Amino acid sequence: MASTPLAIHVAPDSNPETIRTLVRWYVRNADREFINNKQLKQAIESDGFACNDFVLKTAGEMGLTIKNGSNVNLSHRALQLSQIREEAFNDLLHYFMYTGWSEKHPDHFLQSWAYRQCSDQYWELEAVKLTTTFSKKQVSDIANLVDEVFPLLGVQDYPEISFSTKSINGVHKWLEALDPPVLVDKSYKRRTFCQPELMLMALAYVLRDDADIYETDVLLTPEIRDQLCRITHLDPNALDATLDWALPAYPKLVAPGTTAGFYGRFVRVRRLPKLVDMIR
Repeated sequence: MASTPLAIHVAPDSNPETIRTLVRWYVRNADREFINNKQLKQAIESDGFACNDFVLKTAGEMGLTIKNGSNVNLSHRALQLSQIREEAFNDLLHYFMYTGWSEKHPDHFLQSWAYRQCSDQYWELEAVKLTTTFSKKQVSDIANLVDEVFPLLGVQDYPEISFSTKSINGVHKWLEALDPPVLVDKSYKRRTFCQPELMLMALAYVLRDDADIYETDVLLTPEIRDQLCRITHLDPNALDATLDWALPAYPKLVAPGTTAGFYGRFVRVRRLPKLVDMIR
């Protein structure tokens, strides 16, 4: 039986700015070794950068830091991410936050689950003013959803849920950092473009169960189109134009489909994109 709250809280201190700072700092100090997060935190703060346990916890759950024997090290994912175009960096951090939770490990990276629920709710509303009243209702909605979802996944008997309007503020930190933005002046609105790197990673995520895809024409069904737009926060009417912009940037990975017809648009997947492929 769980003795602690179900920690789906999205901490405002742990956001794209602080995670980016951690990654950039760690890359500059790649030759240093740290025996634990406490020592790493002290080293970062001694250089004048804000860092706390929430930041380090999120970085670990996102796969940006790893335990290597008795030491804490920067992961290959973080090293690759540090080489991504500046304009796409925050969008890819959003991608890892949005996609990090999995039903296979429902008690891991719980804040990712909460972030995805809030993110999807905004997208479904198309445009919404994020008032205090709305945030309080959203906290209640998320709590009710937890009680519906997690017991079915074997996570139960938690005494309470760690989620509040402060958690909603944490969600907003991630959405505010998207480029182009979707959250401005406490208002959400779907966007009409996203960075090609995010589009390609979103496509890989949607098709992740078809890992053997190679030189295959994939029909963009309504379900696939919906998932792509949710992850990228795109207006569905802007999906095709955004794909037209993204595909030529990575011709070794994807291309316009060679098949066309009544059923809709196809995309030719030469192989599923990986983060390392986004470096250009």
